[in-house]
Amino acid sequence: MPTSHPEPATPPPTPQRDSSRLLALRGRLGSSSPGDLLLGLLVLGVVVLRFRILRAGGAPPTIDAGNWLAFGDGLLGGGARSTTIVYPPVVPLLSTVSVETIGLVNGVSALAAVSSAAPAVGLYWTLRRCALGLGALIPGLLVLGATAVGEAAAWGGFPQLIALGLTPVALWFFDRLARTWTPSDALRAGIALTLILATSHLVASVVIVASGLILLTGVVGSARERPSPGRTVSLLALTALPSVWLIPLYVSLSTQIIGNATEFRYLTQLEWGDLVGRIEFLFRDMTWLWWPVFALVLATPVLLIRRRQLTLWRLSTATLISTIALTAVTREGRYLYVFTVIAGLDVGLWLTYLSDRYELGLTSRLPNVRDMRVAVGLAVTAAILLAQIAGGLSFFRDQRNFYGVLSPDLVTAIEHVADTTTSDSTIATTSLHDAPLGWWVEAIAQRPTIYAAPLRWLAFDDEIDRATLANHLFAPPFPNPEALTDAATAGVEVILLPTEWVFYSESAVLEFERGYPDAVDRFNSGVTLLYPAAAQP
Repeated sequence: MPTSHPEPATPPPTPQRDSSRLLALRGRLGSSSPGDLLLGLLVLGVVVLRFRILRAGGAPPTIDAGNWLAFGDGLLGGGARSTTIVYPPVVPLLSTVSVETIGLVNGVSALAAVSSAAPAVGLYWTLRRCALGLGALIPGLLVLGATAVGEAAAWGGFPQLIALGLTPVALWFFDRLARTWTPSDALRAGIALTLILATSHLVASVVIVASGLILLTGVVGSARERPSPGRTVSLLALTALPSVWLIPLYVSLSTQIIGNATEFRYLTQLEWGDLVGRIEFLFRDMTWLWWPVFALVLATPVLLIRRRQLTLWRLSTATLISTIALTAVTREGRYLYVFTVIAGLDVGLWLTYLSDRYELGLTSRLPNVRDMRVAVGLAVTAAILLAQIAGGLSFFRDQRNFYGVLSPDLVTAIEHVADTTTSDSTIATTSLHDAPLGWWVEAIAQRPTIYAAPLRWLAFDDEIDRATLANHLFAPPFPNPEALTDAATAGVEVILLPTEWVFYSESAVLEFERGYPDAVDRFNSGVTLLYPAAAQP
């Protein structure tokens, strides 16, 4: 009988899916630019240096970070703020998580430093998607080292910085949607817009207007590419779907702001006569560089009109129109920060134009460095950009010190107040350096706080009412028996009086202390604590 032998084993076929994934990974690695690694290293270096500057001084930096922490406490079920005070949740939650993870000073400093890199990273990602190779490094570094970015990080504009980083990314998705009109692109654009809406209402307004302009170019395009009205409506509905959960927040936020007469009284805070001074202040490290850049920003839509079908032209032009329109209507000075990203988009657009016209190779992985024009141009550009980064870091120290309202003495005093009062105790405090110190008292002590502040910084009725009361209580000369009686009537248990307050009067404190010694506690060299109940007959 023939002996039966088992069939020889054959290796299992390689799954096609794994092979496709490997090829896709190799493709992504192969298409990467040396600029990706270089930008990553420079971003890391700038973030680390900014972090070290921010954490110097022994107290949390910035003005607004206290506000974000107070919002975060409220979102997580704690805090002492009215539920009528609302804000997009991303930065408040990031602030709270960061502080809980690595401590108050390090947590705030780390979030500020990382946020400061967001505009450059988002811009670079977008430029790379627009086929700009190593050349994308130039506008990326231009934005990374800009003094305006450091300014926003120093005062606590984390929502604006993060949202500015997301802006070119979101608009790139909207431009893709305007060209393809597919459900997948509609969903991607909607998710990107939702991230911005959940981060900054200010930047979201720019993106909404700019994305509308971009989509309009698709709707009014050629008859062959134009989507039907029904498809347009359905895809726009799909785009809006991811942000539906934010509708209650924005209804409350818009109701508060629109119904706030104080808010609109200060919409004229940006006077056109001061526009040049504002721009020079924001970009004061290298005004000789940024003024030509701004001229380029305004002229690019016309000078490169023949390239209007390019994504970069659409993105930069739509954002420029949106920003100018919103600035003109609201006179809100913070919209000027958006010009930093517009400048980066326009520089990228010009680099693609010059590279295509003169074969400079800036849209490839490596430029044509054998061309002497390219080699010299890159060397000069690199020197200018690195000088701007170095100068920006030098300015950043001054920016951090100017906006850093807290001192170690103040932090110790606030923590003491938190330890010696109950959760429903009301604290009162002055403004400091024309900023709402009370935001930090709310964040650290987590107590209801009546705080003095310029009303132009406040948007909600509840905080405006408290600030109006506090501005009355702390009218100089302070302290005095009448003011402390009013404070006691308002339910204030402790008054936190910084010695650096512009109206602090040692002679007034001494005179009050002679009459009411039990009401005054010289807590430390930076803070005097007052107890209204001890000053009552």
